Order: sequence, then C-alpha cells, then structure tokens
Amino acid sequence: MYEWIVESGRSGANSRRVVTIHLLNDEQQPVFTRRLRHAWVTKYSSGELNAGFNTLAMETMELVHEGLIIE
Repeated sequence: MYEWIVESGRSGANSRRVVTIHLLNDEQQPVFTRRLRHAWVTKYSSGELNAGFNTLAMETMELVHEGLIIE
C-alpha cells in the first residue's frame, strides 16, 4: 500500500486501482463489501508516534474513484 500512496502522490490519477473494502463483524465474517473502480489516493496523513505516551495513532487515507460497486 505504501508504494501506491507514493505513486499516487507523484502521478495522481495515473495510479488508479480497484480497491475492495470489507467490513467485518466480531467473528471476522464480512458484513458488507464495497469495490471502488479506478481509485487513487488524494490525501494521506498519520498521527504522531510518541513512545512516551499511551495514545492511539490514527491514519487517514482519502480516495477518489470513478465507480462504486455495492456487493
């Protein structure tokens, strides 16, 4: 995924991919699936990592796509 984020930053829409998103329940079974057609990363950010604190690190990735398939 890292390579795709870097590639999207360099070439934008030229690094389009099919993205599959699965939401899983507590038993790790899929609840629903979404597919993004011709998606690319437009923004990526990560939280601050600090070993001195017991905090949660959040990552955010925004995608643009040319089609949503609901399964």
